Amino acid sequence: MKALITAVMASLILLTGCSKVETLLPVIEEQPSSDFCEALKSNNAWLDGAVAAESRWGIPIYVSLAELNLKIGTESSRYIDPVAGDWEQYRISTEAWDASPADVDSALDFIGWHSRLAVERNQLKMEQAGQLYLASRLGHGGFHRFQQQPDLVLSRQSEQVDLRAAEYREQLKFCPRIRERAGSFFRWPW
Repeated sequence: MKALITAVMASLILLTGCSKVETLLPVIEEQPSSDFCEALKSNNAWLDGAVAAESRWGIPIYVSLAELNLKIGTESSRYIDPVAGDWEQYRISTEAWDASPADVDSALDFIGWHSRLAVERNQLKMEQAGQLYLASRLGHGGFHRFQQQPDLVLSRQSEQVDLRAAEYREQLKFCPRIRERAGSFFRWPW
């Protein structure tokens, strides 16, 4: 009888312990696919260009896409609006003679190239989407002048780019097929 009681007690302790394991494990919920994920799936050129720019220049995918003027319900014919001198310098240094701001691959490559220069010249980080956007819009010299006399409209635009980059970074976590396709180019953690 004593052995039976010991066995029952041991079973209860074991079962109680097992039920608590469930509460210790985190619940992983797959979030529904976002509009951003769907947009990337339906526009392969955006993802391909962003992955290529990350591979070549080191700019995170979410930053380059946040700087890009995505043609979602807009009449824009250009993905970027670079300073003319910077655009020519890009074309010469990369020998991308047929590059166009209206071509998404060229635009993303320019964003990566210009961001790499902004990191070197202006002591920025590749994750500072808003500041990289300002450097791209103003040129490197203009960026230094802007730091002394900020423009309210450009400041708001750079804040919007920062917010968009943070949003894209979060949404990319829930795009499993896109992460698989981009493979090792995604840098962790997001």
